[in-house]
Amino acid sequence: MQLFVLGADHRCASLSELGRARLLRESIEARLIDLCRNGASAGAVLIDTCNRFEVLFEIEHADAAAALRKGVRQTLGDLPLRELRDLSAVEHLIRVTTGLESLVPGEEQILGQVTRAFRAAEEVGLSSRRLHSLGSRITAVARMLRGRKPDQRVPRSVADLAARVAREHGARVAVVGAGAMARAAAEELRRLDVEELWLVNRTVARAEALARHFGGRAQSLDEFLVDPPRVEVVILALAGRELALPHARLSHLRSVVDISQPTVLHPETRERTDLAVLDLIGLGAHAQVACQDLGRWIEDSRELAHGHARRLWIEVSGDRTDLQHLVNLHVDAAREEMEKARRNGLAQLPPEQMDAVAKLVERVARRNAHLHVKDLRHLEPA
Repeated sequence: MQLFVLGADHRCASLSELGRARLLRESIEARLIDLCRNGASAGAVLIDTCNRFEVLFEIEHADAAAALRKGVRQTLGDLPLRELRDLSAVEHLIRVTTGLESLVPGEEQILGQVTRAFRAAEEVGLSSRRLHSLGSRITAVARMLRGRKPDQRVPRSVADLAARVAREHGARVAVVGAGAMARAAAEELRRLDVEELWLVNRTVARAEALARHFGGRAQSLDEFLVDPPRVEVVILALAGRELALPHARLSHLRSVVDISQPTVLHPETRERTDLAVLDLIGLGAHAQVACQDLGRWIEDSRELAHGHARRLWIEVSGDRTDLQHLVNLHVDAAREEMEKARRNGLAQLPPEQMDAVAKLVERVARRNAHLHVKDLRHLEPA
């Protein structure tokens, strides 16, 4: 068995290049299926986030790497690609999943994003038995390392950081978008006690649903462009074309923060000298300052990641049986379902009740998993 990681992140490619790569997700996924079907790879996992676009391959022989590199390059064009192999690939994935390589160190969303990437590979028939096993082990290690993270008020995500930067420029804020980034920004803005929170979306029903949840006010995007509220900050969390803001009607506007990937900032907005305009690149400097207290945790976690990577590589490459990882699979699935419920049916629960339900769900999942492991051990040959 050999592992091969091919891709780019915000350290080796511009965010605009990564944004263009994300738009090609369906094309690259189809290309990966074709490569696996033709025997170039035994399996593949596509990890696609706001600041990285990487593919993990399982290959049986070194010659396959050239075919995979060519296949990916034909779709992604001139995106600067980095390559990692075997132990280095495993260590890299642990660091990514822990949040050590994120734009905002230790961000919370990356663990779920990597978990969903491995699950998505299974759903489209791209995964393999070894990649499935590797994914569950990596997320278990990342969760353990994240458990050591100091309980400090550092940003949990790019959206969290964007909300904090926005709050510095005003107390009346409009969040344009209704996806995960927009919801995370709205949640942090509410915690920061903004005076006025507007939720804006192309579909007014979605904006109204968010407004009810966060105690804000809703507006469709069309209404916002014609008759915007008197906000001081606009946070953009959209997918799609550049958005021309109605600057002439936003007389109180002080700042625009764009966390869209790719960026939707219109050239007219970028050229404004009377506004504080930030995109993901500009937020990077703020992230370094905001997360400086995590320096010791980051350093220690990188050292620990190396040791865990060596262990995982020996286990997976040697097909070592480890029934314990079944427990992690059960718990990860329960956490994923709990997160869906948190965003939907349980969204109105107070935080302390939500935490109690989450702990109960995890405890039940862990207990059921141990029962399965016990049964399987009875079936093992003496």
